[in-house]
Amino acid sequence: MRIWFRKKMQHILKAQKLITSMQIEIISFEDGLAKIVDKILTAKRKPAVISIHGFPNSGKTELIKRVSIKLAKEHKIYGARGMSGDSLDKMGFYSCAQAQYILLEDMIFTDACDEISQKLFGHKQDLTAYIAQKVDEKKLAANCEKFKQEYGLIINNPNAKNKNSQYCADFAKPL
Repeated sequence: MRIWFRKKMQHILKAQKLITSMQIEIISFEDGLAKIVDKILTAKRKPAVISIHGFPNSGKTELIKRVSIKLAKEHKIYGARGMSGDSLDKMGFYSCAQAQYILLEDMIFTDACDEISQKLFGHKQDLTAYIAQKVDEKKLAANCEKFKQEYGLIINNPNAKNKNSQYCADFAKPL
């Protein structure tokens, strides 16, 4: 009986460790801003390519704007920003030779940003982040492995402006 109980407990502990290791940290807007800035400052390859993903009105553009302002004011570092579907000249890629970072924004799929980064700079993105107005932790947990493969950062942004409530991510609570 003791051997059976000990084996059962070991099995339970292994399962708990596995679940814990698969959990994704959901961070605030300000913490996400700080992590993105830190990633750009510590990136080994230049330009650092960071993409921010999320549904409309989740705060992607605001986050990118605030990252750009913080880097320019506090670190005198400049880069280019745009949407993954923009033409290269619209994004300012003609000036990318001097850019220290590239910030891309897109909906939830990371493929287009991966393609741009690989084609133009010869390397994968340095970071992909997902931002949502309200992150549904239950749905996120159910899709944990997929999210860990796609995104390096999950940002909860409850202060996002709800301009149009028709959009709702699979991973965000209905508004």
